[in-house]
Amino acid sequence: MWDELREKSVRMQVSSPTGASSDLYRAYEQDLRALEDAFPARAGQCGALLGIGRDVCLDVVSRPDAFARLWPKLRAGYLLDALERLDQKATPLGLIEGLLGDAARAEQGRQPSSGLGQDVRLRGASVIGSGLELEGELIQLSAFRRERRPARVRADCAAQQEAVR
Repeated sequence: MWDELREKSVRMQVSSPTGASSDLYRAYEQDLRALEDAFPARAGQCGALLGIGRDVCLDVVSRPDAFARLWPKLRAGYLLDALERLDQKATPLGLIEGLLGDAARAEQGRQPSSGLGQDVRLRGASVIGSGLELEGELIQLSAFRRERRPARVRADCAAQQEAVR
């Protein structure tokens, strides 16, 4: 996670001595605010299924009031990712629909959580996810379209980091 955050800071040309994500959000605060109104939480909404280019993510919680509290931070994270890729083509509908189907068919694993409930893990050929289940109710689930990041992209990020130093 820290490597990805450092790479993102380099790509977005944000200096962060501590590697804190808050530096990224602060640097792009005006841009993020300009986009927020396009993605309001709707009454009764319990989740979001969003795509940026070929990346697709699903975040679901069991209650609309919980989602309403979580949505501002989730949305900010999605929008920060989107700022890097505003020039990309729209996510194909098939990829979005595919994530839902792949998540439903994915191999599921459960184990006791460190707190209450069961940790839920999803793993499939093109999806990975995790969540929390309590007394048979899915409380939270995050799932992502799984696509390996090419070594070339990692090498490009490493070269950019060297150039910044």
